[in-house]
Amino acid sequence: MTSLIDNAERVAQQAHAALLAGESAQTLSAADLAVAKVERLQARRLLSELTRLQRRARNELLDTQLYDTCSAKLGSLSRVRMLDALIVLLIFVVIGMLIIEYSYELSEQTALWFVWADTGICVIFLAEFFFKLSCSASRWWYFRRHWIDFFASIPFAGIVRWGRLARVARLARLARLVRVVRV
Repeated sequence: MTSLIDNAERVAQQAHAALLAGESAQTLSAADLAVAKVERLQARRLLSELTRLQRRARNELLDTQLYDTCSAKLGSLSRVRMLDALIVLLIFVVIGMLIIEYSYELSEQTALWFVWADTGICVIFLAEFFFKLSCSASRWWYFRRHWIDFFASIPFAGIVRWGRLARVARLARLARLVRVVRV
């Protein structure tokens, strides 16, 4: 990548020197200008890819640090995994409750029980969110990455509760975290 940038800078300097000397930009061959343009484009693409990889590596590092800190606070990594398994189980319970609630006509007593159960599960989701937020080395990073978990954990009634389905996306993240923790 350095040679690409160096070549592009060399051609740009030649063009600048030619213009200062009063020569036209045509003194540089069209091929040199085309090569410089292509090399600059390649350098930008490489820089963009490196930035993306750097961001990904930082996210993986912060995920690993998060699990290390959670493990230290809970006493072992297996307890963190049990917490994650509990959260996944509760996600499916909430989804099941939503399906039942909107598929069947529930009695007032059953609907009230669903609201209380949903609120209790939301308290657990919020406790897990704030626990992991406290374990994170970068709270801003954690919030930016898990904001949907926070808002999906707030006990709302009605259609807003369907936002909890977004928590299913955590399954993919949990699978990735298990891979990170094993490495």
